[in-house]
Amino acid sequence: MCGIAGVVLRDGRAVEPAWIAAMNAALHHRGPDSRGLHIDGSVGLGHTRLAVMDPTPAGHQPMGYGEGRYWLTYNGEVYNFLELRDALEGLGHRFRGDCDTEVVLHGFAQWGPGCEHRFNGEFAFAVWDSAERTLYLSRDRFGVKPLYYYWDGVRFAFASELKAFLALPWFEAKFDPRAVASALTNFRAFEGIEETLRAGVKRLPAGHSLTLGPAGEPVLRRWWRTIDFLMDVSRDTRKQAERLRELLYDACSLRLRADIPLGSTVSGGLDSSAVHCAVAEILAKSGHAIRRQARHWDKAMVGLLPGWADEDRKLAEEVIAFAGTKGVFRTLRPEDALDRLDDLIFHFEQVAPLPIGQWILYRALREENMLVSMEGHGPDEAYAGFRDGPKLAFLDTLGKLHGYIDAMKRIGVKSEAELPDLAVLNTIHRLPSGEVTIDAGRMIDASLLGAEPYPFDFRIWHEDDPDLADFDALTRSLYFDFHCAKTPWILHDFEAASMGNGVEVRAPFLDWRLVCFGFSLPAEAKIKNGLSKYPIRAAMAGRMPESVRLRGPKVGFPLPLYAWLGGPLKSFVMDTVASARFLASPHWNGPAVREAVERNMLAGQVGALRPLWSFVQAERLIAQFGLNSAVARHAPDQEFHAAISA
Repeated sequence: MCGIAGVVLRDGRAVEPAWIAAMNAALHHRGPDSRGLHIDGSVGLGHTRLAVMDPTPAGHQPMGYGEGRYWLTYNGEVYNFLELRDALEGLGHRFRGDCDTEVVLHGFAQWGPGCEHRFNGEFAFAVWDSAERTLYLSRDRFGVKPLYYYWDGVRFAFASELKAFLALPWFEAKFDPRAVASALTNFRAFEGIEETLRAGVKRLPAGHSLTLGPAGEPVLRRWWRTIDFLMDVSRDTRKQAERLRELLYDACSLRLRADIPLGSTVSGGLDSSAVHCAVAEILAKSGHAIRRQARHWDKAMVGLLPGWADEDRKLAEEVIAFAGTKGVFRTLRPEDALDRLDDLIFHFEQVAPLPIGQWILYRALREENMLVSMEGHGPDEAYAGFRDGPKLAFLDTLGKLHGYIDAMKRIGVKSEAELPDLAVLNTIHRLPSGEVTIDAGRMIDASLLGAEPYPFDFRIWHEDDPDLADFDALTRSLYFDFHCAKTPWILHDFEAASMGNGVEVRAPFLDWRLVCFGFSLPAEAKIKNGLSKYPIRAAMAGRMPESVRLRGPKVGFPLPLYAWLGGPLKSFVMDTVASARFLASPHWNGPAVREAVERNMLAGQVGALRPLWSFVQAERLIAQFGLNSAVARHAPDQEFHAAISA
């Protein structure tokens, strides 16, 4: 996993190497092992490397091929690179090193745009074709790896993070008022739209590519649609479980390839425990039969945060004992983040609540030299792990059976508290058809905003919704959340927290085959006997502790930030909303926000302060970007790196 950046100029000027070097400096945390740049007149490519596969100089980037025709800067991992390498060697290709980067580059040279369909992994990359004077960008199926771009008709730039654009002297460091309003309105859904907080900078959507030729506008093309790869699944739940287990174990096996030691994180929840136990079983049975298997995988990091019950540690210990691995228990002190809060706000580049727990967890992994972590992210959306899943499944079953009591029995609903409420019904009715603009829900009173938000008008949903018309309500809702309104935000948090500490995350449940299998299952297969994610539980029967396999409530990271609002963060909040800059901001109604904060703080209504925290974070983020803009353009490389390193 790495950081990538680049610039293409159409005004006849040459790219300054100092620009690319400064962009690299802004991304140093993503790739602390080495940096590289390639300049070809009006084109510049940059790269910062976290060396996992072939850590020798043979894996250095940007990487060239074809007598210098193609140049690649690449972030991510393609786990089936050995199989692809075999195929390419059969076609006459010869390789200098042993990393997946070289396979991606040769794959593009051989198969061209669309080669991504052959890649199993997560990635964001740019290929410069010097013969055709064409730049090609691509982002993985589900947007695990970030990629942003800027285009003003003459100058094009791209990078893994927004802060890298600050290094460009012609980049105007402005925040987009409508984008700020959108993020304040619904920070979860905002991560799924193409606009970003920075004026002129857009996200390359997940599963899309962008081509910039020698003339004309950039051309976006969607290369991946999940719905096109759904599978025929058996109605037999036992066969469903067997097939899921096959897919999970193969996904884990592919992700055991590395040239440095691997580790895991374990929370005591179903997902991370399933992955940990699956990997332990695979290694116990295969020995060292897996090609390019990591030298070591025997440690599990358990991060203990305030708010976790003793049960969570106990269950994590049971999982580690079952797998026969070594537990590394770290008591994570969220207070350690208080003195660097502005740095963290700048690092995460969003107004969503800071994932402080995840940040501290990955810092602990880095300190333990666990630079690659096998984790359980991904199945909540495809396999209905969130709390509203049973309610939506109940509605589906009720509609099919035309019987209220039968529906309750089949899904496993035991009390009226588990039945759908008005909010869930509204969620279903909110799903659009045709040209209806998506209302992803507002968390903030519109009177507090300084501009009209962008519509939550998701490109992917509008294209796929007509083909989802015959699917059950649960699957449609999960599909919407996965591609648009929830998963992009979750992936951003874990990606930023891990890469901010130079740690690579591998998530077998995000293997495209497991995602597609999950969306191929009907609602009644996902929720059964009162349990969510039933196919995963069935697949892991006898292969993990029963106490965890049958555990009900979802285990997540408690967020200490909100608990601090009326205590350690009180002065931070009050000073911010009382500042002249905040009160005069064009992005919100400063006096009204201040009044709301003071009123709720006085009444001790900490819960009511949660949505108002977004304004505080937005103000601090805007200030941090302003401060670091000057540093990025004028300070020496070392000073800039020190300034942006959280």
